[in-house]
Amino acid sequence: QLDGFSGLVNFTEEMRVSGQNEDDNFFRQVDMDEVSRIRVNLTNEEGLFRQAMIGWGSAFSDTDFIKGYDAELFRSGSYQIYSMKEDLPLSIQAASAEREQVALGMKIEKSGLYSLEIDTREYSGEEVFIHDLIAGRYISAADGPYQFMANGGQLTSRFELVVKSAVLGVHSNLAEVYASGKTLYIKTKDDLVRDYQVFNLLGVEVMNIRASGSSEVDLNDLSNGVYIVSDGIESKKVILK
Repeated sequence: QLDGFSGLVNFTEEMRVSGQNEDDNFFRQVDMDEVSRIRVNLTNEEGLFRQAMIGWGSAFSDTDFIKGYDAELFRSGSYQIYSMKEDLPLSIQAASAEREQVALGMKIEKSGLYSLEIDTREYSGEEVFIHDLIAGRYISAADGPYQFMANGGQLTSRFELVVKSAVLGVHSNLAEVYASGKTLYIKTKDDLVRDYQVFNLLGVEVMNIRASGSSEVDLNDLSNGVYIVSDGIESKKVILK
């Protein structure tokens, strides 16, 4: 039916247009054989299994939601694992070939021991690591599942996926971070402004700090104990007393 009138519409071969629809008026075409994929599995000994997937491709964007490739997180359920693109949680993410770090988030129903495993059977890029920002550790996918303790709730600032080239570069501009009494000292090798998060040993963020150059931060509002200070790349343990 056309404009309210019944009838026939004929399409001929002369109307066919070849190409990749590159004018952005239709879905962009991507050769899925060129997409390198990994799956990140969240499990525990009670049979939990949740999965997120990230695919790297030269045609993908790290800022735009790509319809047909990115998939938003279905927000119900007691347990979830997802990756972040900008501020959007995704169950499936399309990342650019140049992307070196992908933030991971989780929803955990109850405290306990959990495992993260990277499935690289469809991945052909550099070696991939899990970065535990709280523990300050990089765990290679080749090392098998990574076990960690977690409290119930949302874990939004603890884990990320990092490729080997980014791991090799993390020591190029590290800050010196230490505590004396209830004062935190941060000394960087440049004057760039950086954001630091302070976590307790349960993984809860208790303070956010913006600092540059040499900075002194009063932590008298925090209880005595061990804390982790992270700039999102490197984590340092400090003791307040």
